[in-house]
Amino acid sequence: MSDPQIVIVEDNDSIASLYRDTLSIIGLTSTIIRDGQIAYDTVVGMAPKLILLDMNLPNINGDELLKRFRAEPKLAEIPIIIATANAMAARMLESEAGPHDYILVKPLDIMQMQRLVRRLLGMT
Repeated sequence: MSDPQIVIVEDNDSIASLYRDTLSIIGLTSTIIRDGQIAYDTVVGMAPKLILLDMNLPNINGDELLKRFRAEPKLAEIPIIIATANAMAARMLESEAGPHDYILVKPLDIMQMQRLVRRLLGMT
């Protein structure tokens, strides 16, 4: 079986399921990982096309996980959509964001997320 196209790193089951279902509607496969350490250990061995990353995670928070992903040559250019409920944190992340990092503030607009994912993956 091939790697999923999208890795969703989100510890809230309801939100993770909503993201998965939203991406499925536009024809994308995804997997959900609910823990920062497990996400890192898993994703470094995969080739996802995109990562959807929550900031508040158990064991390794999203900020640290983002840094670790970006330090991996294989993952350095994979688009990462960072989702946070903290508007102040989002503003701070914007100043630190790299060219492949995108910040969305929760609650996410599902249509906006679909449009962004389509654009990042070159879908028409």
